This record gives sequence, structure tokens and C-alpha cells, in this order.
Amino acid sequence: MLLKKSDLITCPSENHFRIDVDKNWKESSKVTELLNCLENIRRLGKKSKEEIKTIYLTDESSEFLFPNVLRDKYRLEVKHTSPEEVSGEEKWCWEKRFLDLDVATEDVKGISFVQKGYWVNIISTHDVDAYMTQSDGSHVNLKIKKGSQQICVESPGMHELHFVNSCILFGSSSTQIDTSNPSPIYLRGEKYPLKGQIHVNSSLLSGVDELPENMLVNIVNNEGMLLEGTTARLVTTGDDQASAAAYEYSVWTNPGEKLTFTPQDSRRLRLEVLVSQDGCQALVPHFSGRPGMYIERSVSPPLSGVYVRIIVVGDSRYVPLKKGDLAIESVTGTDGFYVGGPLYDDISYRIEASKVWNI
Repeated sequence: MLLKKSDLITCPSENHFRIDVDKNWKESSKVTELLNCLENIRRLGKKSKEEIKTIYLTDESSEFLFPNVLRDKYRLEVKHTSPEEVSGEEKWCWEKRFLDLDVATEDVKGISFVQKGYWVNIISTHDVDAYMTQSDGSHVNLKIKKGSQQICVESPGMHELHFVNSCILFGSSSTQIDTSNPSPIYLRGEKYPLKGQIHVNSSLLSGVDELPENMLVNIVNNEGMLLEGTTARLVTTGDDQASAAAYEYSVWTNPGEKLTFTPQDSRRLRLEVLVSQDGCQALVPHFSGRPGMYIERSVSPPLSGVYVRIIVVGDSRYVPLKKGDLAIESVTGTDGFYVGGPLYDDISYRIEASKVWNI
């Protein structure tokens, strides 16, 4: 029940503050102090048990009114929900969701809440930089943190979230965001990229030799199974300052996986790499190579099916090849010619040929 001024200045009736309110009167300083005292009592009583009033708006009207509000400090809060979901999570984001007011003796008008967009909850296993493509084609840069976070999507509909230079593969390079679907988006890191280089001493190339654009790198897992492999692409051919040409390759790997990398043009160079840490991986130690030597000869008389074995003479300084090791095998064609290589140029070789005759 609201207190009227006449009730206040005649209470309590047994003391000398009583005034005849039916005649002309003016508040004395004592009456003013009484009013202030009673106002403080009312405020203390209100703070002990706060009252929350809720108004539900409809699609037909966005205006709201709180009548008979007493003088005090208040906080207005807006939330997009239905009466059945009062305790549910907020689905809209606002320019300002809370507004603090100090109500005095005059009506407070012109209050407005402006919707900014729609909340989307993202739960990620890793930090990742990303950008979101909006329906108008524009991009919004995002920094997604490990754990749960909400982002405000300003326009409704379908959007695409792309990951930028990520050290983590979340199943795909992008994911869909639908503002009409309140379900959280889960980003789970599944694979990590391994990157490496192959360096080739291009200064030893002859004028007619050219570096290939690509080089295949074979990959074997810890169970000895040959995986699909990857392609190393030529990124620099070398110059006067740096005579080494460089090939770069990369592959997505599972955590805890142990891989062995072997360039296709080498039978002796291989590296073992263990994917142990979470997130970005260190570069694979680079391979250092040089143009291989090839032996092209023929047998006389020209016979096909002659088996040729190229044997190492002496020890190599670059690879674990010792005297007497088999470097490579070949077989002659119908014209009697054979090719053996690539071979390391720091050692010598001897050639053995044999043919099996069926009688």
C-alpha cells in the first residue's frame, strides 16, 4: 500500500508533530526530517527483500510500462525468452542488457533496449584464430579460446566459420553456424600438421639438368605400414647467395603417432618423428641432398633380362654405405641398355651382370 503525505505527517498521532491537514499548512523542518526518516526505513525494508517485476512483450508490441514506481534506484534487465523459459539461457545479444535508473518525482521515459544479434556458444579443445563469413559476404575476425565462450552473430541465418593458419585440424577447415539452432558448436582437435623441407645442392647441377617441380616423400607409421605419402613442392631453386634449392612438404598426423619420412629419391635418408606435444609441432629436421649420379650403359651382345648389380667400392662420407654394400639393382631392356641410380658421387662402384638361362 502506498503512503500518502497526509498519513506521514499525522503519524504518530500522539506526538506534537500532528497537523490539521484540512487547513492551509506548510511543512516545518521537523516534519521534513520525519519524512526523510520514514523514507530511509522504507528503503531498508525494501533492500532486505528485493522485489522483481517482469513484463512479457509480444511480437505485436515492443512497449513496456512499470506503473506506480516508488522513488529509489532500480536496474532494468532485458531478456529474450518465453514465460515457460524464464530460467533458460539468453538467445539474443544486446547493445546494453542492463540499465540502472534513479527514479525521483517525475516519470522516466525514452528507455530502449536494442538487439545486437544472436548468441552462439562455441566449445573448443584448443585456441584458434578464425573468421566468420556473413550472409552479405563480409568477414568478422574471431579469436576462439580453449573452453566455452559465446560470440554475438549480428545477422540471422547460416554463416561459415573458417580457421586461419591453424595448428589443429577440427575435422575440416570450416564449420557451419546457424543462428536458429541454439545447440553449442563443438570444436575438437583431431590432427596436427607436420612440416619439413628437403634441401638440394643445386650448384652441382649440370647445365642440362633441371630440378623437378615436385618430389614424393614416403611416410611409414609406427606399425610399419606405408601411408599415402605426401608431395614436397619446390619453393626456391637457389641463387648466388644460397646454392641449396628447397622443397617443402606437410602432412596431418594423429597425436601420439610415430612416423618415418623417406624422400623417394633416397634409399638411405630417413627421419623418425614422434607427434608428442599438443598443438603446433616443431618442424621436421630437414633433409640435405645433392643431385644423384646415374650409370647408363649396355651389355654386348644386346640382351634383355640381364640382372645388373651396382656394388659400393669404399665408404661414403654422407650415408652409411660401406665397401661391398649393394647400392642398387637394375635389369637390361630389349636393346641391352640399363640405368642405375640415383647414386652418391663421393664413392666408386663396380658393376656385376648375370643372366639366368632356361634350358
